[in-house]
Amino acid sequence: MHKSTKYTVDIAIWITLGAVLLYVAGWSYAYH
Repeated sequence: MHKSTKYTVDIAIWITLGAVLLYVAGWSYAYH
């Protein structure tokens, strides 16, 4: 159970990082 929970947390972190990077990249591209 603990291992499964950590896996879920890791996935959530990667999704968040990816979303932030896409948002920043899109914002920078639109601003130029």
